[in-house]
Amino acid sequence: EEEIFQLIPTLGEKGKKAVRVLPQQGNEPEINETKIGGVFMWSEEEPWFKCNIPEQSLREDYNSDIWSSELSFQVWDSKHNDFFVPILQIRAEDVPLMTFPPNSKIFQLLWCPRYHKPEYSPVCQIVWRNEKSIQTQRKEMPKAIHSENELTPKPCAVLLQEIIEYPSFWALS
Repeated sequence: EEEIFQLIPTLGEKGKKAVRVLPQQGNEPEINETKIGGVFMWSEEEPWFKCNIPEQSLREDYNSDIWSSELSFQVWDSKHNDFFVPILQIRAEDVPLMTFPPNSKIFQLLWCPRYHKPEYSPVCQIVWRNEKSIQTQRKEMPKAIHSENELTPKPCAVLLQEIIEYPSFWALS
């Protein structure tokens, strides 16, 4: 590590503290724990997010020649109005580096499990939550009707690892 700092002296001052989120195999953690996917802390009375953005689907159209393929996009202009899926829930005490808004102790990331233009990526929604504000806990999350399998995580615990992240070589002057 020190050799790289000798080669690129300005790199050391560009490092930033970050937290790596590593999925761990096993059972789904409890509702109020830090985790990926599964059932999040969410009030039964609170509406669940739905996506109202037109989507873009990537599909492979194969020619008759099995060695060549043409990649094409198919765009639907209609809004599919499907449910978001729970992706990541983080408790404030598990990630001291992360700044939470006042009166919030839980961070939640949800997204629409389909690809959207122009970046061809899921549409995200962030929720900052106070655990005490939930009167009646939802027992299950609404299920998306249509989803890309790779965009719907299997519920699991996470290992949170503090790291120093450096910019890529291309971002250096």
